[in-house]
Amino acid sequence: MCIALVNCIMIKWPSDFSLHYSSYSKSFSQLTGIKEKAPIKFNSEYITEQVKLIVTDRLDYIEDAASISKWVSTIVPGSQKDYIGLQQTIKLDDFRGITFLTFQH
Repeated sequence: MCIALVNCIMIKWPSDFSLHYSSYSKSFSQLTGIKEKAPIKFNSEYITEQVKLIVTDRLDYIEDAASISKWVSTIVPGSQKDYIGLQQTIKLDDFRGITFLTFQH
């Protein structure tokens, strides 16, 4: 679970770049209205490209701006709840990684 003080969601993925696990903070739930398991919209091709950048440029992680709707299927793009936040993708080892998203309200 993410720290409740931050509007955040964490998405863990294994070596095949599929969704393994996700968790979100209580404040993220309050921000979006999501009460149950977050309906993650996971794009394996996108994660594969992110990992290629990390490996090619020998980085510890990469970060970019992302909207909530990029990752959560119940948030309509451009809607009032479609906040822009910081997306950080970290390759933990040869087999797995995490994408961590934080949003300001």
